[in-house]
Amino acid sequence: MPRRKKAKEASRGLAAADLAAGSPSAPAGQLRVEIERDGGSVLAVFRDPLGSHWQLLAALPIDRVEPTPFQRDLSDAHVKRLTNVIDNLGRFLDPIIAVRKKDGGYWTPNGHHRLSAMKRLGARSIVALVLPETEIAYKILPARVRRGADQPAPFSTRGQSVLRRNAREDDCFREEIQAGVGQSRPARPRFRTTRRMREEIGGDSMRLVPRFAAAAALALVVFSSTGARAAGPRLDLSAAKIVDLTHPFDEKTIYWPNSPSTFKLTKLSDGQSEAGFYYRMNSFCAPEHGGTHLDAPSHFARYGRTADQIPLSQLVAPGVVLDVTKPAAADADYRLTATDVRDWEKKHGAIPSGAIVLLRTGWGKRWPDRKRYLGDDTPGEVSRLHFPSYGKDSAELLVRERRVAALGVDTASIDYGPSKDFIVHQVANGANVPGLENVANLEEVPETGAWIVALPMKIAGGSGGPLRIIALVP
Repeated sequence: MPRRKKAKEASRGLAAADLAAGSPSAPAGQLRVEIERDGGSVLAVFRDPLGSHWQLLAALPIDRVEPTPFQRDLSDAHVKRLTNVIDNLGRFLDPIIAVRKKDGGYWTPNGHHRLSAMKRLGARSIVALVLPETEIAYKILPARVRRGADQPAPFSTRGQSVLRRNAREDDCFREEIQAGVGQSRPARPRFRTTRRMREEIGGDSMRLVPRFAAAAALALVVFSSTGARAAGPRLDLSAAKIVDLTHPFDEKTIYWPNSPSTFKLTKLSDGQSEAGFYYRMNSFCAPEHGGTHLDAPSHFARYGRTADQIPLSQLVAPGVVLDVTKPAAADADYRLTATDVRDWEKKHGAIPSGAIVLLRTGWGKRWPDRKRYLGDDTPGEVSRLHFPSYGKDSAELLVRERRVAALGVDTASIDYGPSKDFIVHQVANGANVPGLENVANLEEVPETGAWIVALPMKIAGGSGGPLRIIALVP
């Protein structure tokens, strides 16, 4: 192999002032949303100085981070030294590298000892350099693979710059997986297939560089995923009752008081055509946010999904109805609390991951009386609104811990009327969870057992749009 020619000093990569310039790549933007949804916090988004690749500096919940499989055994003495140094300094100054798994967990290929030291110190979070390209972890992994004195090498010691597996080894690995062979510290590594790894680490977009295929295989050790979406209730469609949860769009449709326009239907044709048959056609014009509609994550999150990017799995899902009609009747500004959610769960069980949560306040019966529905009907005035909705603590519980698919409500907003910061929108949309507003007929939907189908107009780049939402009730 020819020796690499020494580069001219300060001749490659980006200048310091350019590292944060420009708009982050789509994968980096998506990763940012996912980190925040996982309960983490993105501290910076920037490009690496050499290859110009976008990467994120983030604080991750420490209980979501684990070392990639088949790293070397922990050195207890080394962990103790690290623990003492970090504790004496009172600072963690050496971020680990991490990639996100599909289940919302994170693997670090190089931070096993630092992670263990921080856990011994009782840290609740750890700072990491999180990479959108998951395959980078496997390029780092070969340098981290170590074996005990009593273990055979997982690879030949010859030609370690190119790691390979042959077809016979692949067959053996598949047989071991099918037979359920597994040990906490096997004499020979047990591997997942590349396809299984894609499912674990984040989908078909992952591509592995051939020369690191064996290193990638090491990371495919049989670890069970805990992030699978909960199964919904069984439903016989032939016997299900269909409940329309959508208010009609017409001249009475309620929009936010300062909306520049409302729904307008213009007749283009209505009568006999020259060919002798009857023909009718209209055009319509409407803002995205009004009537029964969807708030896409991009409504309140810079890197959130637009209306056309929301996965269908977030729009067709088991429904959960939380009822606050009694407290809302006594207080028009009532906000659902985390205690309300936990009280509901004591009766019905934990809200399943991936459910569509609908808040029933009783306000749907006030539609389309603008004054009773919004609390005020002064055109252009938004400071006098009064209606119930979600509170910040309940939204954080539902979005970050229960990991629901969407939040819906039978009022004008997933934030209550007097809100000035729209914090529920920030929490939900910031985690790529859409909002469903002005939902109708929730009194006809049971607290559990129904399926919700909430399909918005698929507006490319839209921050929301008109919604046709129904419930399928057993």
